[in-house]
Amino acid sequence: MFFIGVFGIEEKHKEIRSVQNMVCKDCERMTTYELIEAYNFFHFFFVPIFKWNYRHYLKCRSCTAVFQIPKELGEALKMGENPPINNEDLNHVFKEDNSISVTRCNNCGREIECKFQYCPHCGHKL
Repeated sequence: MFFIGVFGIEEKHKEIRSVQNMVCKDCERMTTYELIEAYNFFHFFFVPIFKWNYRHYLKCRSCTAVFQIPKELGEALKMGENPPINNEDLNHVFKEDNSISVTRCNNCGREIECKFQYCPHCGHKL
């Protein structure tokens, strides 16, 4: 956000609609995508004057992966149409990783989280 007195420039993300019954390119599950529109705008006294740099994203509800899609495809989805979406149209942007990485202890062979410096089971240095 950029302010000079009473005007400024901001970025806005807005959820438009759900796109159902699609197979996610990342997790390969049947899921629903959320169509998100992002743009920059100039405002005066918090009233938007003009907008630019429109981008459209699809966010997978299953794995939280976010894909940028072409502008034409995003506009068609925004208007309520259901055009075919190919894997080539989806450009991977972000994935929230909630998984815990694990490793095995060389001494006792048990699985442990990678955050440890010593094995909590046998005390061996990892």
